[in-house]
Amino acid sequence: MRRAPTARWLGICSAALLSACQGPSEGKGASGGGPAAETGSPGGDGVDSGLLDASLTLGAVQTCAEPLPGPAYTEQGAALGFLPRDSDDGSRLGGSSLAALDLDQDGDLDIVEARRGSIPRVYWREGAQFAPRTLLPAPADGRVRPLDLDNDGWIDLVQTDPDFWWRGGPRGIEPRQRLRIGDGELGVIDLLPLDLNHDGTLELFAAVQSMDEAPDPRRDGVLWGDLTEGWALEALPAPESAGNAAHASAIDWDQDGDLEVMVTNDMGGRFGGNQLWAAEDGWLLPRAAPGCLPTVSGMGQTFGDVDNDGDEDIYIGATFEPKLLRHEDDHSCVDLTAATGANPLVERAPSLGPMVWAAVFLDHDNDGRLDLLLTEGDLINPPGEGATLPAYPSPIDLLVQQPDGTFVDRGAALGLAREGSHRAALAEDLNEDGVLDLLVAETDRPLQVYLSTGCIAAAHLRIEAPEGTVARVQIDGVERFGVVRAEQGVGAWRSPSLHLGLGAAEAVDRIELRAPSGAMIAVDGPISTRRTLRWTP
Repeated sequence: MRRAPTARWLGICSAALLSACQGPSEGKGASGGGPAAETGSPGGDGVDSGLLDASLTLGAVQTCAEPLPGPAYTEQGAALGFLPRDSDDGSRLGGSSLAALDLDQDGDLDIVEARRGSIPRVYWREGAQFAPRTLLPAPADGRVRPLDLDNDGWIDLVQTDPDFWWRGGPRGIEPRQRLRIGDGELGVIDLLPLDLNHDGTLELFAAVQSMDEAPDPRRDGVLWGDLTEGWALEALPAPESAGNAAHASAIDWDQDGDLEVMVTNDMGGRFGGNQLWAAEDGWLLPRAAPGCLPTVSGMGQTFGDVDNDGDEDIYIGATFEPKLLRHEDDHSCVDLTAATGANPLVERAPSLGPMVWAAVFLDHDNDGRLDLLLTEGDLINPPGEGATLPAYPSPIDLLVQQPDGTFVDRGAALGLAREGSHRAALAEDLNEDGVLDLLVAETDRPLQVYLSTGCIAAAHLRIEAPEGTVARVQIDGVERFGVVRAEQGVGAWRSPSLHLGLGAAEAVDRIELRAPSGAMIAVDGPISTRRTLRWTP
Protein backbone atom coordinates (compact mmCIF):
# COMPACT_ATOMS: atom_id res chain seq x y z
CA MET A 1 0.00 0.00 0.00
CA ARG A 2 1.23 3.50 -0.80
CA ARG A 3 0.05 6.49 1.17
CA ALA A 4 1.02 10.14 1.45
CA PRO A 5 -0.33 13.19 3.29
CA THR A 6 -1.70 14.92 0.18
CA ALA A 7 -3.34 13.93 -3.06
CA ARG A 8 -2.60 15.54 -6.41
CA TRP A 9 -5.26 15.80 -9.11
CA LEU A 10 -3.90 14.77 -12.49
CA GLY A 11 -6.91 15.65 -14.60
CA ILE A 12 -7.32 14.06 -18.00
CA CYS A 13 -3.56 13.86 -18.52
CA SER A 14 -0.63 13.46 -16.17
CA ALA A 15 0.68 16.75 -14.81
CA ALA A 16 3.99 16.35 -16.64
CA LEU A 17 2.27 15.87 -19.98
CA LEU A 18 -0.62 18.31 -19.89
CA SER A 19 0.80 20.45 -22.67
CA ALA A 20 0.73 17.49 -25.03
CA CYS A 21 -2.94 16.92 -24.29
CA GLN A 22 -4.13 20.47 -24.89
CA GLY A 23 -3.48 20.59 -28.62
CA PRO A 24 -1.06 22.78 -30.55
CA SER A 25 -0.18 26.26 -29.26
CA GLU A 26 1.21 29.31 -30.96
CA GLY A 27 4.84 30.05 -30.21
CA LYS A 28 5.05 27.65 -27.28
CA GLY A 29 8.39 27.90 -25.50
CA ALA A 30 10.22 25.72 -23.01
CA SER A 31 8.49 24.59 -19.85
CA GLY A 32 8.36 27.13 -17.04
CA GLY A 33 7.28 26.55 -13.45
CA GLY A 34 9.03 26.81 -10.13
CA PRO A 35 8.71 30.12 -8.26
CA ALA A 36 6.39 32.82 -9.46
CA ALA A 37 7.43 34.44 -12.70
CA GLU A 38 6.50 38.00 -13.66
CA THR A 39 6.20 39.41 -17.13
CA GLY A 40 5.64 43.00 -18.08
CA SER A 41 2.94 44.48 -20.23
CA PRO A 42 2.39 42.70 -23.54
CA GLY A 43 3.16 46.05 -25.07
CA GLY A 44 1.45 48.88 -26.86
CA ASP A 45 -2.30 48.92 -26.49
CA GLY A 46 -2.36 45.36 -25.26
CA VAL A 47 -3.47 43.65 -28.47
CA ASP A 48 -0.20 41.89 -29.27
CA SER A 49 -0.24 38.11 -29.38
CA GLY A 50 2.43 35.46 -29.20
CA LEU A 51 5.06 34.55 -26.63
CA LEU A 52 4.84 36.44 -23.33
CA ASP A 53 6.91 34.03 -21.27
CA ALA A 54 8.61 30.66 -21.82
CA SER A 55 5.44 28.99 -20.54
CA LEU A 56 2.72 31.50 -21.50
CA THR A 57 1.23 32.42 -24.88
CA LEU A 58 -1.60 34.67 -25.97
CA GLY A 59 -3.73 33.88 -28.98
CA ALA A 60 -4.87 36.49 -31.47
CA VAL A 61 -7.76 38.77 -30.55
CA GLN A 62 -11.05 37.58 -32.07
CA THR A 63 -12.75 40.24 -34.14
CA CYS A 64 -16.48 40.88 -33.93
CA ALA A 65 -17.46 43.33 -36.67
CA GLU A 66 -21.24 42.89 -36.33
CA PRO A 67 -22.02 41.71 -32.79
CA LEU A 68 -25.40 40.23 -31.98
CA PRO A 69 -27.26 41.80 -29.05
CA GLY A 70 -27.01 38.50 -27.21
CA PRO A 71 -26.44 34.77 -27.78
CA ALA A 72 -28.57 33.00 -30.36
CA TYR A 73 -28.43 29.29 -31.16
CA THR A 74 -29.39 26.84 -33.86
CA GLU A 75 -29.51 23.09 -33.19
CA GLN A 76 -27.16 21.23 -35.57
CA GLY A 77 -26.56 17.78 -34.04
CA ALA A 78 -27.92 15.53 -36.78
CA ALA A 79 -26.64 17.86 -39.51
CA LEU A 80 -23.11 17.62 -38.09
CA GLY A 81 -23.18 13.82 -38.27
CA PHE A 82 -24.27 12.71 -34.81
CA LEU A 83 -26.41 9.56 -34.63
CA PRO A 84 -29.22 8.31 -32.38
CA ARG A 85 -28.77 5.41 -30.00
CA ASP A 86 -28.00 2.23 -31.96
CA SER A 87 -30.55 0.15 -30.06
CA ASP A 88 -33.72 1.16 -28.27
CA ASP A 89 -35.10 -1.15 -25.61
CA GLY A 90 -37.52 1.47 -24.35
CA SER A 91 -35.47 2.18 -21.23
CA ARG A 92 -34.43 5.65 -20.15
CA LEU A 93 -32.82 4.50 -16.93
CA GLY A 94 -29.30 4.80 -18.22
CA GLY A 95 -26.93 7.74 -18.05
CA SER A 96 -24.50 9.00 -20.62
CA SER A 97 -20.94 10.18 -21.09
CA LEU A 98 -19.85 13.11 -23.22
CA ALA A 99 -16.43 14.59 -23.97
CA ALA A 100 -15.03 17.25 -26.32
CA LEU A 101 -11.28 16.66 -26.68
CA ASP A 102 -8.51 16.71 -29.28
CA LEU A 103 -7.95 12.96 -29.15
CA ASP A 104 -5.67 12.78 -32.19
CA GLN A 105 -3.89 16.09 -31.44
CA ASP A 106 -4.61 17.52 -34.89
CA GLY A 107 -5.79 20.88 -33.56
CA ASP A 108 -9.55 20.38 -33.52
CA LEU A 109 -12.00 18.88 -31.06
CA ASP A 110 -13.35 15.34 -31.36
CA ILE A 111 -16.48 14.17 -29.53
CA VAL A 112 -16.96 11.05 -27.42
CA GLU A 113 -20.47 9.90 -26.61
CA ALA A 114 -21.63 6.81 -24.73
CA ARG A 115 -25.17 5.92 -23.75
CA ARG A 116 -26.18 3.03 -21.57
CA GLY A 117 -26.97 -0.05 -23.60
CA SER A 118 -25.24 1.27 -26.73
CA ILE A 119 -21.75 0.86 -28.13
CA PRO A 120 -19.66 3.97 -27.32
CA ARG A 121 -18.71 6.16 -30.28
CA VAL A 122 -15.93 8.59 -31.11
CA TYR A 123 -16.85 11.32 -33.59
CA TRP A 124 -13.72 12.52 -35.39
CA ARG A 125 -13.78 16.10 -36.59
CA GLU A 126 -13.37 16.17 -40.36
CA GLY A 127 -13.73 19.70 -41.65
CA ALA A 128 -17.24 20.92 -40.92
CA GLN A 129 -18.57 17.44 -40.06
CA PHE A 130 -18.03 14.72 -37.46
CA ALA A 131 -17.40 11.16 -38.65
CA PRO A 132 -18.56 8.43 -36.23
CA ARG A 133 -16.47 5.45 -35.27
CA THR A 134 -17.98 2.76 -33.07
CA LEU A 135 -15.83 1.41 -30.26
CA LEU A 136 -16.64 -2.30 -30.45
CA PRO A 137 -17.65 -4.58 -28.89
CA ALA A 138 -18.74 -3.59 -25.36
CA PRO A 139 -22.07 -1.80 -24.77
CA ALA A 140 -21.72 0.83 -22.07
CA ASP A 141 -23.39 0.46 -18.70
CA GLY A 142 -20.93 2.62 -16.79
CA ARG A 143 -19.38 5.87 -17.96
CA VAL A 144 -16.69 6.19 -20.59
CA ARG A 145 -14.12 8.53 -19.09
CA PRO A 146 -11.11 10.18 -20.77
CA LEU A 147 -7.79 10.03 -18.90
CA ASP A 148 -4.15 9.22 -19.61
CA LEU A 149 -4.16 5.80 -18.01
CA ASP A 150 -0.71 4.70 -19.23
CA ASN A 151 0.96 8.11 -18.73
CA ASP A 152 2.19 8.38 -22.32
CA GLY A 153 0.76 11.80 -23.17
CA TRP A 154 -2.21 10.55 -25.18
CA ILE A 155 -5.77 10.57 -23.91
CA ASP A 156 -7.22 7.09 -23.35
CA LEU A 157 -10.86 6.15 -22.84
CA VAL A 158 -11.85 4.09 -19.80
CA GLN A 159 -15.18 2.35 -19.35
CA THR A 160 -16.12 1.41 -15.80
CA ASP A 161 -18.87 -1.13 -16.49
CA PRO A 162 -17.83 -3.44 -18.04
CA ASP A 163 -14.18 -2.65 -17.31
CA PHE A 164 -12.34 -1.79 -20.54
CA TRP A 165 -9.92 0.78 -21.82
CA TRP A 166 -9.11 2.04 -25.28
CA ARG A 167 -5.57 3.30 -25.68
CA GLY A 168 -4.99 6.68 -27.29
CA GLY A 169 -2.13 7.37 -29.69
CA PRO A 170 -1.12 8.91 -33.04
CA ARG A 171 -3.50 6.62 -34.91
CA GLY A 172 -6.41 7.60 -32.70
CA ILE A 173 -8.06 5.17 -30.32
CA GLU A 174 -6.62 1.66 -30.34
CA PRO A 175 -8.69 -1.54 -29.87
CA ARG A 176 -10.00 -2.19 -26.39
CA GLN A 177 -8.35 -4.19 -23.62
CA ARG A 178 -9.62 -5.41 -20.27
CA LEU A 179 -8.97 -2.90 -17.53
CA ARG A 180 -9.23 -5.41 -14.68
CA ILE A 181 -10.64 -3.29 -11.89
CA GLY A 182 -10.73 -5.34 -8.72
CA ASP A 183 -12.58 -8.65 -8.97
CA GLY A 184 -14.92 -7.44 -11.67
CA GLU A 185 -17.88 -7.36 -9.29
CA LEU A 186 -17.46 -3.75 -8.11
CA GLY A 187 -20.11 -1.29 -9.20
CA VAL A 188 -17.62 1.47 -10.03
CA ILE A 189 -19.54 4.37 -11.57
CA ASP A 190 -16.84 7.07 -11.51
CA LEU A 191 -13.04 7.16 -11.57
CA LEU A 192 -10.75 10.05 -10.62
CA PRO A 193 -7.00 9.85 -11.38
CA LEU A 194 -4.78 10.61 -8.39
CA ASP A 195 -1.12 10.44 -7.46
CA LEU A 196 -1.48 9.88 -3.74
CA ASN A 197 2.22 9.45 -2.97
CA HIS A 198 3.65 11.79 -5.64
CA ASP A 199 5.69 9.00 -7.22
CA GLY A 200 4.38 9.53 -10.75
CA THR A 201 2.29 6.34 -10.59
CA LEU A 202 -1.40 6.67 -11.21
CA GLU A 203 -3.90 5.71 -8.56
CA LEU A 204 -7.66 5.92 -9.06
CA PHE A 205 -10.41 7.10 -6.74
CA ALA A 206 -13.34 4.74 -7.29
CA ALA A 207 -16.87 5.92 -6.58
CA VAL A 208 -19.03 2.83 -6.05
CA GLN A 209 -22.73 2.42 -6.74
CA SER A 210 -24.73 -0.50 -5.36
CA MET A 211 -28.29 -1.20 -4.32
CA ASP A 212 -27.08 -3.54 -1.57
CA GLU A 213 -28.53 -2.62 1.83
CA ALA A 214 -25.28 -3.54 3.59
CA PRO A 215 -22.74 -0.69 3.64
CA ASP A 216 -19.61 -2.61 2.64
CA PRO A 217 -20.53 -3.16 -1.06
CA ARG A 218 -21.19 0.60 -1.31
CA ARG A 219 -17.89 1.85 0.10
CA ASP A 220 -15.88 4.13 -2.16
CA GLY A 221 -12.16 3.48 -2.27
CA VAL A 222 -8.76 3.89 -3.89
CA LEU A 223 -7.59 1.58 -6.66
CA TRP A 224 -3.89 0.68 -6.42
CA GLY A 225 -2.11 -1.08 -9.26
CA ASP A 226 -1.29 -0.74 -12.95
CA LEU A 227 -2.31 -1.95 -16.38
CA THR A 228 -0.17 -5.08 -16.10
CA GLU A 229 -1.32 -6.45 -12.77
CA GLY A 230 -4.72 -4.79 -12.58
CA TRP A 231 -6.09 -2.69 -9.72
CA ALA A 232 -7.17 -3.72 -6.24
CA LEU A 233 -9.64 -1.62 -4.27
CA GLU A 234 -8.85 -0.42 -0.77
CA ALA A 235 -12.13 0.74 0.71
CA LEU A 236 -12.35 4.07 2.50
CA PRO A 237 -13.41 4.24 6.17
CA ALA A 238 -16.78 4.91 7.80
CA PRO A 239 -18.88 2.11 6.26
CA GLU A 240 -21.82 3.14 8.43
CA SER A 241 -22.17 6.28 6.27
CA ALA A 242 -21.42 4.65 2.91
CA GLY A 243 -23.64 6.18 0.28
CA ASN A 244 -24.65 5.12 -3.21
CA ALA A 245 -22.36 7.10 -5.50
CA ALA A 246 -23.61 8.88 -8.59
CA HIS A 247 -20.72 11.30 -9.28
CA ALA A 248 -17.28 12.08 -7.84
CA SER A 249 -15.33 15.30 -8.44
CA ALA A 250 -11.97 16.67 -7.35
CA ILE A 251 -11.91 20.09 -5.73
CA ASP A 252 -9.56 22.14 -3.56
CA TRP A 253 -12.44 23.11 -1.30
CA ASP A 254 -10.46 25.35 1.08
CA GLN A 255 -7.86 26.56 -1.47
CA ASP A 256 -4.94 25.24 0.59
CA GLY A 257 -3.31 23.37 -2.32
CA ASP A 258 -4.48 19.93 -1.14
CA LEU A 259 -7.11 17.83 -2.83
CA GLU A 260 -10.57 16.95 -1.62
CA VAL A 261 -12.94 14.57 -3.38
CA MET A 262 -16.64 15.40 -3.30
CA VAL A 263 -19.12 12.59 -3.93
CA THR A 264 -22.78 13.09 -4.75
CA ASN A 265 -24.81 10.08 -3.61
CA ASP A 266 -28.09 8.88 -5.10
CA MET A 267 -31.08 7.84 -2.98
CA GLY A 268 -29.63 9.65 0.01
CA GLY A 269 -32.59 9.03 2.26
CA ARG A 270 -31.97 5.30 1.94
CA PHE A 271 -28.19 5.06 1.71
CA GLY A 272 -26.71 8.27 3.14
CA GLY A 273 -25.91 11.82 2.09
CA ASN A 274 -23.15 13.33 0.04
CA GLN A 275 -19.54 13.04 1.20
CA LEU A 276 -16.32 15.03 1.18
CA TRP A 277 -13.01 13.16 1.42
CA ALA A 278 -9.82 15.00 2.41
CA ALA A 279 -6.20 13.87 2.44
CA GLU A 280 -5.09 13.61 6.06
CA ASP A 281 -2.24 11.64 7.64
CA GLY A 282 -1.48 9.83 4.40
CA TRP A 283 -5.00 8.74 3.62
CA LEU A 284 -8.42 10.00 2.57
CA LEU A 285 -10.73 10.64 5.52
CA PRO A 286 -14.24 12.11 5.79
CA ARG A 287 -14.28 15.86 6.23
CA ALA A 288 -17.06 17.97 7.66
CA ALA A 289 -18.56 20.70 5.48
CA PRO A 290 -21.75 21.87 7.23
CA GLY A 291 -24.58 22.51 4.80
CA CYS A 292 -22.51 21.41 1.78
CA LEU A 293 -23.32 17.68 1.83
CA PRO A 294 -27.10 17.32 1.62
CA THR A 295 -29.03 14.09 1.71
CA VAL A 296 -30.70 13.99 -1.71
CA SER A 297 -31.28 11.64 -4.61
CA GLY A 298 -28.34 13.22 -6.38
CA MET A 299 -27.17 12.89 -9.97
CA GLY A 300 -24.05 15.05 -9.88
CA GLN A 301 -22.52 18.39 -9.07
CA THR A 302 -20.85 21.35 -10.75
CA PHE A 303 -18.67 24.12 -9.29
CA GLY A 304 -18.34 27.83 -10.00
CA ASP A 305 -18.10 31.23 -8.30
CA VAL A 306 -21.74 32.14 -8.70
CA ASP A 307 -21.59 35.17 -6.36
CA ASN A 308 -18.15 36.50 -7.45
CA ASP A 309 -16.68 36.35 -3.95
CA GLY A 310 -13.50 34.40 -4.78
CA ASP A 311 -14.42 30.79 -4.03
CA GLU A 312 -16.35 28.00 -5.74
CA ASP A 313 -20.00 27.38 -4.98
CA ILE A 314 -21.91 24.17 -5.76
CA TYR A 315 -24.96 23.20 -7.75
CA ILE A 316 -26.23 19.64 -7.20
CA GLY A 317 -28.57 18.03 -9.71
CA ALA A 318 -31.11 15.78 -8.02
CA THR A 319 -34.58 14.29 -8.10
CA PHE A 320 -37.23 16.70 -6.74
CA GLU A 321 -34.76 19.01 -4.95
CA PRO A 322 -31.64 20.20 -6.76
CA LYS A 323 -29.48 22.50 -4.64
CA LEU A 324 -27.59 25.77 -5.17
CA LEU A 325 -25.16 26.04 -2.25
CA ARG A 326 -23.12 29.16 -1.52
CA HIS A 327 -19.60 28.55 -0.19
CA GLU A 328 -19.04 30.57 3.00
CA ASP A 329 -15.75 31.87 4.41
CA ASP A 330 -15.65 29.09 7.02
CA HIS A 331 -16.15 26.49 4.23
CA SER A 332 -19.72 25.75 5.22
CA CYS A 333 -22.60 26.27 2.80
CA VAL A 334 -25.88 28.21 2.71
CA ASP A 335 -28.76 26.92 0.57
CA LEU A 336 -29.78 29.62 -1.93
CA THR A 337 -32.01 27.43 -4.10
CA ALA A 338 -35.41 28.82 -3.15
CA ALA A 339 -34.25 32.41 -2.69
CA THR A 340 -32.71 32.55 -6.18
CA GLY A 341 -35.30 30.51 -8.08
CA ALA A 342 -32.66 27.93 -9.04
CA ASN A 343 -34.97 24.90 -8.94
CA PRO A 344 -36.90 24.44 -12.21
CA LEU A 345 -38.55 21.29 -10.86
CA VAL A 346 -41.04 23.28 -8.77
CA GLU A 347 -43.00 23.57 -12.03
CA ARG A 348 -43.17 19.78 -12.51
CA ALA A 349 -45.65 17.28 -11.07
CA PRO A 350 -43.97 15.31 -8.23
CA SER A 351 -45.68 12.11 -9.41
CA LEU A 352 -43.44 12.17 -12.51
CA GLY A 353 -40.25 11.86 -10.47
CA PRO A 354 -38.69 14.95 -12.11
CA MET A 355 -34.94 15.35 -11.86
CA VAL A 356 -32.12 17.63 -12.84
CA TRP A 357 -29.60 15.20 -14.31
CA ALA A 358 -26.65 17.34 -15.35
CA ALA A 359 -25.76 20.84 -14.20
CA VAL A 360 -23.11 23.11 -15.72
CA PHE A 361 -22.06 26.56 -14.54
CA LEU A 362 -21.34 28.78 -17.55
CA ASP A 363 -21.48 32.42 -18.57
CA HIS A 364 -23.55 32.02 -21.72
CA ASP A 365 -23.78 35.76 -22.47
CA ASN A 366 -20.32 36.85 -21.20
CA ASP A 367 -21.85 39.39 -18.79
CA GLY A 368 -19.63 38.33 -15.87
CA ARG A 369 -22.38 36.47 -14.01
CA LEU A 370 -22.51 32.67 -14.00
CA ASP A 371 -25.61 31.03 -15.42
CA LEU A 372 -26.78 27.41 -15.13
CA LEU A 373 -27.32 24.91 -17.93
CA LEU A 374 -29.54 22.15 -16.51
CA THR A 375 -30.78 19.00 -18.20
CA GLU A 376 -33.90 17.25 -17.02
CA GLY A 377 -34.38 13.55 -17.67
CA ASP A 378 -37.16 11.12 -16.93
CA LEU A 379 -36.75 7.58 -15.62
CA ILE A 380 -38.83 4.89 -17.24
CA ASN A 381 -38.37 1.14 -17.65
CA PRO A 382 -39.39 -0.97 -20.62
CA PRO A 383 -42.46 -3.14 -19.97
CA GLY A 384 -41.87 -6.08 -17.69
CA GLU A 385 -38.69 -4.73 -16.11
CA GLY A 386 -39.86 -3.57 -12.70
CA ALA A 387 -41.39 -0.37 -11.43
CA THR A 388 -42.13 2.16 -14.14
CA LEU A 389 -42.35 5.93 -13.80
CA PRO A 390 -44.32 7.81 -16.43
CA ALA A 391 -42.29 9.72 -18.97
CA TYR A 392 -42.50 13.49 -18.82
CA PRO A 393 -41.45 16.09 -21.41
CA SER A 394 -38.09 16.86 -19.85
CA PRO A 395 -36.70 20.22 -21.01
CA ILE A 396 -33.24 21.73 -21.18
CA ASP A 397 -33.16 24.71 -18.84
CA LEU A 398 -30.84 27.71 -19.17
CA LEU A 399 -31.15 29.65 -15.94
CA VAL A 400 -29.75 33.13 -16.57
CA GLN A 401 -28.47 34.99 -13.53
CA GLN A 402 -29.92 38.46 -13.06
CA PRO A 403 -28.10 41.44 -11.49
CA ASP A 404 -29.85 40.73 -8.16
CA GLY A 405 -28.59 37.12 -8.09
CA THR A 406 -31.88 35.46 -9.00
CA PHE A 407 -32.30 33.19 -12.03
CA VAL A 408 -34.72 33.29 -14.96
CA ASP A 409 -35.10 30.34 -17.36
CA ARG A 410 -34.45 31.43 -20.95
CA GLY A 411 -34.15 27.93 -22.39
CA ALA A 412 -37.39 28.14 -24.36
CA ALA A 413 -36.65 31.65 -25.65
CA LEU A 414 -33.26 30.48 -26.95
CA GLY A 415 -34.70 27.44 -28.70
CA LEU A 416 -33.47 24.72 -26.33
CA ALA A 417 -35.47 21.49 -26.44
CA ARG A 418 -38.54 21.42 -24.23
CA GLU A 419 -39.17 17.69 -24.59
CA GLY A 420 -36.90 14.67 -24.40
CA SER A 421 -34.92 12.81 -21.77
CA HIS A 422 -31.63 14.62 -21.41
CA ARG A 423 -28.39 13.58 -19.71
CA ALA A 424 -24.80 14.87 -19.82
CA ALA A 425 -24.13 18.44 -20.95
CA LEU A 426 -21.09 20.46 -22.05
CA ALA A 427 -20.47 24.14 -22.77
CA GLU A 428 -17.62 24.58 -25.26
CA ASP A 429 -16.85 27.11 -28.01
CA LEU A 430 -16.85 24.74 -30.99
CA ASN A 431 -17.03 27.43 -33.67
CA GLU A 432 -14.57 29.78 -31.93
CA ASP A 433 -16.70 32.91 -31.99
CA GLY A 434 -16.31 33.68 -28.28
CA VAL A 435 -19.75 32.33 -27.35
CA LEU A 436 -20.06 28.98 -25.60
CA ASP A 437 -21.95 26.40 -27.65
CA LEU A 438 -24.14 23.89 -25.82
CA LEU A 439 -23.89 20.10 -26.23
CA VAL A 440 -26.57 17.96 -24.59
CA ALA A 441 -26.84 14.16 -24.70
CA GLU A 442 -30.29 12.61 -25.11
CA THR A 443 -31.27 9.02 -24.38
CA ASP A 444 -32.49 8.19 -27.89
CA ARG A 445 -32.00 11.07 -30.30
CA PRO A 446 -28.71 12.35 -31.76
CA LEU A 447 -26.50 14.52 -29.61
CA GLN A 448 -28.04 17.99 -29.53
CA VAL A 449 -25.52 20.66 -30.53
CA TYR A 450 -26.70 24.23 -30.09
CA LEU A 451 -24.21 26.31 -32.09
CA SER A 452 -24.12 30.05 -31.56
CA THR A 453 -25.04 31.96 -34.71
CA GLY A 454 -22.56 34.79 -34.21
CA CYS A 455 -20.32 36.76 -31.85
CA ILE A 456 -21.73 39.14 -29.25
CA ALA A 457 -20.71 42.53 -27.87
CA ALA A 458 -19.69 41.23 -24.44
CA ALA A 459 -16.06 40.10 -24.15
CA HIS A 460 -14.46 36.98 -22.77
CA LEU A 461 -11.11 35.43 -21.89
CA ARG A 462 -10.34 31.73 -22.31
CA ILE A 463 -7.59 30.26 -20.12
CA GLU A 464 -6.02 26.88 -20.93
CA ALA A 465 -3.78 25.58 -18.15
CA PRO A 466 -3.21 22.48 -15.99
CA GLU A 467 -6.29 21.02 -14.36
CA GLY A 468 -7.02 22.78 -11.06
CA THR A 469 -5.17 26.01 -11.90
CA VAL A 470 -6.63 28.96 -9.97
CA ALA A 471 -7.04 32.12 -12.06
CA ARG A 472 -7.50 35.65 -10.71
CA VAL A 473 -8.19 38.38 -13.26
CA GLN A 474 -8.30 42.05 -12.26
CA ILE A 475 -10.38 44.63 -14.13
CA ASP A 476 -10.68 48.22 -12.85
CA GLY A 477 -9.97 47.15 -9.28
CA VAL A 478 -12.43 44.24 -9.37
CA GLU A 479 -11.15 40.66 -9.24
CA ARG A 480 -12.70 37.78 -11.16
CA PHE A 481 -11.95 34.26 -9.93
CA GLY A 482 -12.18 30.87 -11.59
CA VAL A 483 -10.68 27.38 -11.64
CA VAL A 484 -9.49 25.57 -14.76
CA ARG A 485 -11.47 22.33 -15.02
CA ALA A 486 -11.78 19.41 -17.39
CA GLU A 487 -14.97 18.04 -15.84
CA GLN A 488 -18.27 19.75 -16.59
CA GLY A 489 -20.95 18.20 -14.48
CA VAL A 490 -21.82 14.53 -14.33
CA GLY A 491 -20.31 12.35 -17.07
CA ALA A 492 -18.90 15.25 -19.14
CA TRP A 493 -15.33 16.37 -19.86
CA ARG A 494 -13.39 18.76 -22.08
CA SER A 495 -9.78 19.90 -22.37
CA PRO A 496 -8.83 21.72 -19.13
CA SER A 497 -9.96 25.32 -19.59
CA LEU A 498 -11.79 28.27 -18.07
CA HIS A 499 -14.12 30.63 -19.94
CA LEU A 500 -14.52 33.98 -18.16
CA GLY A 501 -17.19 36.38 -19.35
CA LEU A 502 -15.96 39.96 -18.94
CA GLY A 503 -18.86 42.15 -20.02
CA ALA A 504 -17.82 45.39 -21.69
CA ALA A 505 -14.14 45.10 -20.70
CA GLU A 506 -11.86 45.48 -23.70
CA ALA A 507 -8.74 44.80 -21.59
CA VAL A 508 -7.79 43.35 -18.20
CA ASP A 509 -5.23 44.87 -15.84
CA ARG A 510 -3.61 41.74 -14.44
CA ILE A 511 -3.82 37.96 -14.66
CA GLU A 512 -2.49 35.68 -11.91
CA LEU A 513 -2.37 31.88 -12.29
CA ARG A 514 -1.47 29.27 -9.66
CA ALA A 515 -1.17 25.60 -10.63
CA PRO A 516 -1.67 22.67 -8.22
CA SER A 517 2.08 21.98 -8.50
CA GLY A 518 2.78 25.33 -6.83
CA ALA A 519 3.97 27.03 -10.03
CA MET A 520 2.70 30.60 -10.34
CA ILE A 521 2.79 33.35 -12.90
CA ALA A 522 1.44 36.90 -13.05
CA VAL A 523 1.05 39.13 -16.11
CA ASP A 524 0.43 42.88 -15.94
CA GLY A 525 -1.68 44.51 -18.61
CA PRO A 526 -3.36 46.04 -20.34
CA ILE A 527 -4.17 42.68 -21.93
CA SER A 528 -6.84 42.71 -24.60
CA THR A 529 -9.83 40.41 -24.13
CA ARG A 530 -11.58 38.13 -26.72
CA ARG A 531 -8.67 35.70 -26.88
CA THR A 532 -7.13 32.52 -25.48
CA LEU A 533 -4.31 32.48 -22.96
CA ARG A 534 -2.37 29.21 -22.72
CA TRP A 535 -0.04 28.39 -19.80
CA THR A 536 2.12 25.25 -19.72
CA PRO A 537 4.29 25.43 -16.56
